[in-house]
Amino acid sequence: MELVFTRAHTKDLATLRSLVSERVAHWATRYPQLDLSSHYRWRDERTAVGAYRGGEGTVTLGEREVTVRLELPFFARPFKAKIEGFVNRELDDALRA
Repeated sequence: MELVFTRAHTKDLATLRSLVSERVAHWATRYPQLDLSSHYRWRDERTAVGAYRGGEGTVTLGEREVTVRLELPFFARPFKAKIEGFVNRELDDALRA
């Protein structure tokens, strides 16, 4: 199941890249047993990709929008609402002007 989240922004590319890295570092510190930092990388200047336990995600940093695409594994589908809430909160908090 694919989930897609899009938010408008007014930030420059360097700030957006920094925000992505900061959020990954935050959650990696909070849950060190998951080794989250090793599960994502920058594919190019505007795209970060990651995978964990059968799920995949992509963050695309556009000129005016940030898009997060998640492909959930079957076992995560019962948690769809929680995942949507989490991603929406993260995007809103990170992109707040």
